[in-house]
Amino acid sequence: MLGVQVNVKTFLSPGIITMAVVICMLAIVGKLMGCGLGAWRLGLKDALRVGVGMVPRGEVGLIVAGVGLSLHTISDAVYSIVVVMSIVTTLVAPPLLRVVMPLEAEPKLQSSR
Repeated sequence: MLGVQVNVKTFLSPGIITMAVVICMLAIVGKLMGCGLGAWRLGLKDALRVGVGMVPRGEVGLIVAGVGLSLHTISDAVYSIVVVMSIVTTLVAPPLLRVVMPLEAEPKLQSSR
């Protein structure tokens, strides 16, 4: 229901697409750094995996933006940017996870003989 409330015409305004790209980049880098630093004690590889795994976590932002839009405390443009950010971070996470968590060869089963 939240995505239906996006006013696509807001992206025709100058600077909105640029702002959406900047917000998406900040969201990705912020999650990588914030969550990755929290897991730093696990080592670089695992900290990076935790950071990338947290990239698509935008549900709370969507809820807050939905409430803000319904109370008229945020504009259509801000709401649209938050929804786009949530979609982009959700779509970018699987390819990033494939990079930091490559599939390992299946272990060979040992016979019980």
